[in-house]
Amino acid sequence: MLKKEPSPQESPAVTLDSGFQKLRQRIAELESSISRRKEREDKALRDSAERFQAFADHTYDWEYWTAPDGGYVYMSPSCQRITGYRAEEFVQDPDLLERIIHPEDRDDFRQRSAAMAGKKSVLSMDFRILDRSGGVRWIGHICRPVYASDGRYLGKRVSNRDISNRKAAERALRASARAFRTIFNSGHDAVIIYDPDGAVTRVNNRLLKMFGVSRKEAMARFTRSAFLENGRASEEMAGRWAKALGNEKQIFEWQSRRLDSGFFFQVEIVLSKITLNGRQRVLCAIRDITDRKEAESERLKREKLEGVLEMAGAACHELNQPMQSLLGYTELIRLQMSPQDPLYEKTLKIREQVERIAAMTAKLMGITKYETRHYARGRRIIDIDKASQNCG
Repeated sequence: MLKKEPSPQESPAVTLDSGFQKLRQRIAELESSISRRKEREDKALRDSAERFQAFADHTYDWEYWTAPDGGYVYMSPSCQRITGYRAEEFVQDPDLLERIIHPEDRDDFRQRSAAMAGKKSVLSMDFRILDRSGGVRWIGHICRPVYASDGRYLGKRVSNRDISNRKAAERALRASARAFRTIFNSGHDAVIIYDPDGAVTRVNNRLLKMFGVSRKEAMARFTRSAFLENGRASEEMAGRWAKALGNEKQIFEWQSRRLDSGFFFQVEIVLSKITLNGRQRVLCAIRDITDRKEAESERLKREKLEGVLEMAGAACHELNQPMQSLLGYTELIRLQMSPQDPLYEKTLKIREQVERIAAMTAKLMGITKYETRHYARGRRIIDIDKASQNCG
């Protein structure tokens, strides 16, 4: 290949100087390009840092990042909303956090924090703090270790959330549950709570006592099919169950039996639909009405007795005068007759029967209780001898 010979006008020095000028120009262009790119990168980094700072500073929860030496790399301003202390106060005093933890929770916090040292596990716990005004707040604390892409430990990232309202709601819910259990187990009636299919979900203490069973036995033996439909028409109970689920309360009586002794007793059952913890349930309330039935029976006996006494009093009053007249006239006739008279013995018989009627009226006047006996054709009549205190 032929080389171009320099023209006579171009000396070697001129050519070299021109090359240097181009090189300097290129270097200047590269420096300018690098500078502009660095400015863009710096601006992007500043923008990214500003966005991160704005994002972090406006988080609702209390967020912070601790370095491996325990100092704070970052503390979100929301710490002041929760604790009353500014971010600068935590940064300047790294021990402030532990000091505001409630004394009863402080040791647990220290032990659990120490236990996660050197581990990649996440610590999640709840504890109380005392804010600047001395008020108690509950904190939901989540702490996780932070590692660089090359595995270097960079510290811990922590998120603290104020869960005081949630804790208050939990306390209220527990108190409500305790109150429900107290009321549920202190009632006079036995109670079974069923799901819509008839399985037992809960029974109270009164049911265990009323039927002589353990709670485990009750859960198995008081299902709808085993208890409500046992010994009754299935169609009838199916209808009552469907009506109860349709918000039509069912009230009926039937005979029940203790499972430990086999003793039969009268109960009143109420079936009604309820909503418990957001779920549809059927409440079965069972009341022992043995005493009520006995009281009703006694009341009916008293009412019947009052009727008997009124009738007996009226009958005795109406019979006494004719009997006295009959007895008097019979005695006058007998006194005028000779004992040898054939009718003399008849007058004695009349007197005997009148005295018998008088004794009967005395018994009627002495009735104090309602007692009956069998009579013809399946009827029952007053048993005067048993009902009267003047018998015997």
